[in-house]
Amino acid sequence: YMRRDMMLFAACLAPVLAGIFVRFAIPFLEEILTEYFHMAMIISPYYRLIDVFFAMLTPAMFCFVSAMVSLEKDRISVRTVWCTCLYCIFGNCYLIACL
Repeated sequence: YMRRDMMLFAACLAPVLAGIFVRFAIPFLEEILTEYFHMAMIISPYYRLIDVFFAMLTPAMFCFVSAMVSLEKDRISVRTVWCTCLYCIFGNCYLIACL
């Protein structure tokens, strides 16, 4: 199914591309910005926040792709897919709220 829907393929590739960006572009931008503004640190204090964003992006994208594939295969309701997706992100609390 993923061969026919390139948007799902792009969603699977998004965490990989974001990881490459975080690994190579952020330090490069840090170097350029610190030289331009004559400051010691600009992006460095936010490295942990960027890591948290990346840690949340990866499972969310893979969960989205698996939910969309199961929606296409079984023709289940959109509400069920969103409950499944948000369960992957937030855990048992949201699954109970969906019921």
